[in-house]
Amino acid sequence: VGSLVKMGSDYYLIGSGMTKQKVTAPGLEANNLQTTSAITATDLSAYASGSDITAKDDSLIKAVKP
Repeated sequence: VGSLVKMGSDYYLIGSGMTKQKVTAPGLEANNLQTTSAITATDLSAYASGSDITAKDDSLIKAVKP
């Protein structure tokens, strides 16, 4: 899925393809992303920008076998 990163007051999801996607408050809630586990960053300029995550994104669901 990636890593949730906080820079300033914004949250980003950093994917394996070296891209960053800004995650809005509705996107955080809809995808059950926990801000308490976010890594703090000061510079994300090395990452290409992807589409903002503003709602539920089924591609973020990771299947777990029982």
